[in-house]
Amino acid sequence: MARLARWRHLIVVAAGYLVSLTTFSRLPGFEPDGGPLSARLLIALLLPTAAGLMYGLVCRVWARDPIRDADGAFEPTYSAIVFALVLYVVVIHAMVVTTLAGVITERGWQARATVVLFGLLMVRIGNLLPRTRPNLALGIRTPRTLRNRCLWMQTHRMAGYVTVGLGLVFALSGAFLSDPIFEPVMGSAMFGAAALFVVSYCLYSLRLRNLGSG
Repeated sequence: MARLARWRHLIVVAAGYLVSLTTFSRLPGFEPDGGPLSARLLIALLLPTAAGLMYGLVCRVWARDPIRDADGAFEPTYSAIVFALVLYVVVIHAMVVTTLAGVITERGWQARATVVLFGLLMVRIGNLLPRTRPNLALGIRTPRTLRNRCLWMQTHRMAGYVTVGLGLVFALSGAFLSDPIFEPVMGSAMFGAAALFVVSYCLYSLRLRNLGSG
């Protein structure tokens, strides 16, 4: 991926480690009744390391992908998707360590904020999915979509619409719905989104098969 985009991803991962470094002495474990050093290290390093490994793995697959377009025209789209994922993981990490370190004393908002952020992540990725093309690194990689560029585009267009809609439900529900209402609303939304996508994918596949045999 482009050098500028690479630095952007690495800066976010480094920011996650920096948050860990500045809060490490206050993480659980330094008090007499605290956890062992291994627990503190796990808290401090797990999510930034996971974000870095995720980025490195996608870059490795991308560099060796024989299916993707060689001209790099769609590379900014894939870079933006990976950046959104890396940023989400690092932001969640910052929320966790600052709360455990006592920098943020109010903990009731964390679960809600996580749901809202996940919804915003889905909206961002959903907006980008229709711009993707067949590749081995990101997307809905079935044998059919990898072989058929048209099916890939139709599948990811519908996936983008569904992901944006579900992301908005996540974000608004996490921000405004009370706990008794939240779970049934989210369950219904996820079931409906999954059913809509599966039906759409089957219809697209059947239509293309009929066109190919006609």
